[in-house]
Amino acid sequence: DVYPEIPGEIYPIPGSNSQNTVTIESESGNPEDVLLYSNVAPATAILDLVSVSHLTIKDITISTQNHTGNAINITGGTNDLNFTRCVFQSTVYSSNLVNVAARSNGLVFRENEFIGGNSGINIVGLSDEPSEHTRVINNIFNTTGSYGIVMQYQYSPQILGNEIINELTGTGPIGIDLTECNDAVLISGNKINHMNLGIAILLRNCAAALPHRILVANNQIHVGGIQGQTSRGVGIGYCERIGIYYNSIHITGPDTSSSSGIYIPDGSTGINVVNNIVSNS
Repeated sequence: DVYPEIPGEIYPIPGSNSQNTVTIESESGNPEDVLLYSNVAPATAILDLVSVSHLTIKDITISTQNHTGNAINITGGTNDLNFTRCVFQSTVYSSNLVNVAARSNGLVFRENEFIGGNSGINIVGLSDEPSEHTRVINNIFNTTGSYGIVMQYQYSPQILGNEIINELTGTGPIGIDLTECNDAVLISGNKINHMNLGIAILLRNCAAALPHRILVANNQIHVGGIQGQTSRGVGIGYCERIGIYYNSIHITGPDTSSSSGIYIPDGSTGINVVNNIVSNS
């Protein structure tokens, strides 16, 4: 079926709360059966969620087609938004598939697929009131331009069991990019394959206060390379209390001057690197 007048904006839903949530889903449970798109370039996104909370979107495909603009745009502050088994796609590498510019507590992405765009998920909270408990679990990111997952101003996000694949050869892509994400951050069980160049996991200005420690653990990483271009598995910059444990990192780039499996320049403290397998071949 085709529903040409689905609204492009969703505002707070009356009566919804943590006990009475709202779900928008395909009737068949197959995201291929429901496609949200636009025949013209959207003002900001195919679907704008403005101050919406307690909402689940599942088993739906949201596509920007050949237009600029984001697939999903989230603004205004939210609580308990869930995206499950959706497909987000764009053929334009200047757009974010999911763009969050708000304080967003309890934001969950589970078992979705992200195809194309500049980044799969781009989440920027508020510097004076960071977002809490973001979860990105068991998703697939397929050639999402410059970034797979970007987060800034977050407390205790978890990025678990995702697969990030990038075949691009332009400006070095970053698989997981966290800036000013603090306390019980967990990046674990992810498979990252950058076939040509880039950085798999990058943390900047991230810190954990006692008793917490930021954990980067049990990830499988491959980064290829091009002569004269940097390839890195895990990069740390100006961070505190990070544990890098049990990762498998394989670098195949020819550049030996700036490429490395684990890169920790001056400026970080309390960094533990234990039982990782790192190779360059």
